[in-house]
Amino acid sequence: MTYAPLASLHERRLINLKDAIERRGWIESLQCTEARLIEVMGVVGNSPEAVRLYLIQRDLGGSPHRPATRIGA
Repeated sequence: MTYAPLASLHERRLINLKDAIERRGWIESLQCTEARLIEVMGVVGNSPEAVRLYLIQRDLGGSPHRPATRIGA
């Protein structure tokens, strides 16, 4: 079994959860759990950029529709 390099995962246009190796790569790359990845993809779809943006905004306390603001930044 060969493993796809992480760099090639970033070059892909859509996240494919059907492939276990690719799924693991995205989980590592996005630093989230498989359950969280599935949850977020249910909201924003399988675009890596949309998933990444959603995760970042949620981590900062915002939402995809209301970006987070940092006080004193």
